[in-house]
Amino acid sequence: MIVIKNNGSILENLNKEIIKDVIAKNNILAIVNRALSYKENRVEIEGSDDYIEYIYQDDITPEEIQAGTQAVKEYCLENNELELLKQYLPLVLSGAELLTEMKAVKLIEINKDYESAILKVQKDFIPQSEMLSFETQEKESLAYKNSNYKDTSLCPFMQAIATARGIDLRTLCDKALEKATLYRQASGALIGKRQCLQDRIELVKSLEELNLIAWESEK
Repeated sequence: MIVIKNNGSILENLNKEIIKDVIAKNNILAIVNRALSYKENRVEIEGSDDYIEYIYQDDITPEEIQAGTQAVKEYCLENNELELLKQYLPLVLSGAELLTEMKAVKLIEINKDYESAILKVQKDFIPQSEMLSFETQEKESLAYKNSNYKDTSLCPFMQAIATARGIDLRTLCDKALEKATLYRQASGALIGKRQCLQDRIELVKSLEELNLIAWESEK
């Protein structure tokens, strides 16, 4: 069961609002597979029968806190709530352990930014309808060019496109190669940018340094 360590409250599930509330109150979540501990306290009331109240005893173990943290991580990663995860982790971790986890989150952020950027480049240079045939167009166009634009048997796919569009085969192949070159230059720059940021993340020694790393800030 999911338990708020600080007060013993038992939660039915884990969601964004619960995690936000836990963070706001500086509470900690744990996964507990046992009965919680309570202490009996006899309350005496003059002129009435005494009654027993049960006071929660916080004996949550580090392992139970770790399990709770893992549950939060899994929820945040599955639901793309990285900012929420970054706010929760400092409540349960510190020092080198916190830095390691925050580095992992930063790497996920950078990879997501890279994927968005590479998709934009693909849309700019390769129409969706041509995505599956892009490599074939490039391969055949290069083979035709290397034959000094003489052997059309090397480019049946491009020949079919040229015939259907009513344009010169050589012109079509040159345009395809130009487009492929521009695409690879742009995508190569993005790959290099991602690798550079990944290297920087691995080298940082503090959260302050880590927080300075962002996809937008890297040219």
